[in-house]
Amino acid sequence: MAQYKGKSTIQWNYDHLGEGETLLFIHGWGVDRRIWRQQTKYFSKKWNVLSVDLPGHG
Repeated sequence: MAQYKGKSTIQWNYDHLGEGETLLFIHGWGVDRRIWRQQTKYFSKKWNVLSVDLPGHG
């Protein structure tokens, strides 16, 4: 897990796998980025995959 904190007070947690063109996975309400674990593992073989926790989740 990596973290990014920009100019605001919001801290973003995310996972980054693979290389190539980017695929972004964004979860729905009531879950976090871990919902995408199987998909990110599979797609990271050919893609640069990011899965993020939206503010207030994860």
